[in-house]
Formats: sequence, structure tokens, C-alpha cells
Amino acid sequence: MKTEIDWRDKQGESISFEKWTELLNDNTYRVIGLTGGKIRVSTVWLGISHGQNDKGAPLIFETMVFGGPDDGECVRYATEKEAVRGHLLRRKRAYKSTMKVKGEP
Repeated sequence: MKTEIDWRDKQGESISFEKWTELLNDNTYRVIGLTGGKIRVSTVWLGISHGQNDKGAPLIFETMVFGGPDDGECVRYATEKEAVRGHLLRRKRAYKSTMKVKGEP
């Protein structure tokens, strides 16, 4: 069975392999958000469809969490707006998980 690779730009439009390679090597295009510290949250444009959302749109963005209680969490999105929102949400959760509650050792 032959599987076709579906390369997409940030707007979800089909692009050539050559254009995808060019954009993938451009960190200012590829990286949506990167949060450091004890818990890292990374959100990037993948440019390759990793399935579809419930509306049939290709999932071309990904957020991953490294460290903390959500370590290994991976969420994919169809739009840059969703990806930014998801990044901010996970960054907020990561920050809250590192805060000490008053009275805890």
C-alpha cells in the first residue's frame, strides 16, 4: 500500500517537498513557542499532516511537554491559532505545577 505524504504550509495549503524543506529549516517559521525551565513546552509547525481533526482539517502543528506532571503530553492542531492557544495553556499548567503551595515543605 502506497502512502502519500501531505506537505502543508502554516495556512494549511498544499506545498511541494522542496518548499516544505525550506520552511522546516527556518526556525522563525517552524517554532511557534518554546518555554524553558524545569518543564519545557515546545510548539512547532510540522508541515506534514498527522491525521485530521473532527472537521477534516490536517493536523500540522504539535505541542509537547517535557518534564513535570504532564511529561510526554503531545497535542496536535490544525491551525496556528489553536497551536498558540494550546501552547499558552500548557505553559500555564507547567508554571502552576512548579509553584509551591504555602505550608508545603
